[in-house]
Amino acid sequence: MSAFMSVQSIGKKRLTRLKQSKNHPTPPLDQRGLHGKQPCTPEDWKIKIRQHIRSFPTITSHYSRQINPNKRYLHPNLNIKRMWLLYLGQNEPEEKNKYCTG
Repeated sequence: MSAFMSVQSIGKKRLTRLKQSKNHPTPPLDQRGLHGKQPCTPEDWKIKIRQHIRSFPTITSHYSRQINPNKRYLHPNLNIKRMWLLYLGQNEPEEKNKYCTG
């Protein structure tokens, strides 16, 4: 059995699964995506976050001004952590255990 596994480059688990599926004519059901309700960001929070990001001044790139004049960039010293800390400074931390409906 180990020679077969090494020639086919498969492990013990896969071989066991193949043996078990040999007895069943239909393939097993796909169980992906059936893990239940996931926490997500409510719509009003998303709106607040978008407004917060849009509040930062933007600049056009010196190199792509002629090619893409409508493309805007945030300041290079601005990162996610700084934006988050500024957001927390402006808004009260809210309850994080909300779930989306639907």
